[in-house]
Amino acid sequence: MTILKELRSWRDEWQKVYRFHGGWITELRCLLGAWLVKRGKVEIIPQMGQLDAVTFSVVTKMTAVWAYFSLRIARQVPMRILIADSAGSLSQVLPQQPGMQILPVFNYHHANKLDMFVNQLCSAPYVLVSDDDIFWLGSDAILWALEQFEGNPNLAVVSLLPKNETPDLLKDKVQQPMGSLFMLRRSIWLGENLSFAVDNSPLKHNMGIYDTGEKAQTQLLERGYDIIYLPESMRKDFVPLKGISTWVLKTQKHQGNLRRHIQSHAGLQEKVFQMIVSANRLGKLFLKIYPQATDGNFTRPIFLQNVENLCRELLPAESIHFIESEIEQKMYLLESAMFAD
Repeated sequence: MTILKELRSWRDEWQKVYRFHGGWITELRCLLGAWLVKRGKVEIIPQMGQLDAVTFSVVTKMTAVWAYFSLRIARQVPMRILIADSAGSLSQVLPQQPGMQILPVFNYHHANKLDMFVNQLCSAPYVLVSDDDIFWLGSDAILWALEQFEGNPNLAVVSLLPKNETPDLLKDKVQQPMGSLFMLRRSIWLGENLSFAVDNSPLKHNMGIYDTGEKAQTQLLERGYDIIYLPESMRKDFVPLKGISTWVLKTQKHQGNLRRHIQSHAGLQEKVFQMIVSANRLGKLFLKIYPQATDGNFTRPIFLQNVENLCRELLPAESIHFIESEIEQKMYLLESAMFAD
């Protein structure tokens, strides 16, 4: 990354993240954290079992909910949980707990952070990568994936929640994109010198781009490694939500004024309304999990209210009802799991 691009990145991330989480001091702390990770100067808590679990946080209270469910699974499947705190304020809402480490890391592109963690911080034979808006309810799927790895030394990746749609660029190359929840064998990943980096070069031929990890997925298959997918019947262990971090950050950057960004795009209106409903419901769940907290707002309430009003103005009633019902069903699963112990 050139110095000019780096400076632009600092400015952009300040606008949408750090001015809401302590300002320049927090941003500098996260930049320092990333510098230390890249140079191997971060002391990591001891490895726990065969698995390192990794996620990245910019919406701190959502990550705190994710951590609650993930730590419950860690009691059944020993794992070390490493969280990149890219807002720099996660430790203010999430108490430090055994087996979990929070590391301030600048909010570089998701692929860059993944490379940093898998290459520099993880050391377990297997790495479980998860977005922090995918919540784990049980351990069966993770145990199944570990069994597949143990039984097949040629297995490189187990996709636990693959993407539903396969871009044209990947058709005839992969069965499905591996998605945002997967487990990889670290020795193969490092031995093949793979990267999660986005590759825009196919755009020159009007073929789209390789999104995060997608080029590496094709390279693994071309080199003769195996990639398998969790059977659909076992995916009930996970409750995925969609696009919360992306749209919370855009809401912050534009201070709740998203009309010009979504007015002409019904699909975006639905995605943004999904974010609003999810954020409001997860905020309430956050307060149940951490009753010592003073509020469950994911960002400034006026921003979320402005966006909610806009979505209710633009969306048809049936779309609003469908999205609210879908999110409510997922919240029911999460709340039921909370009280299952």
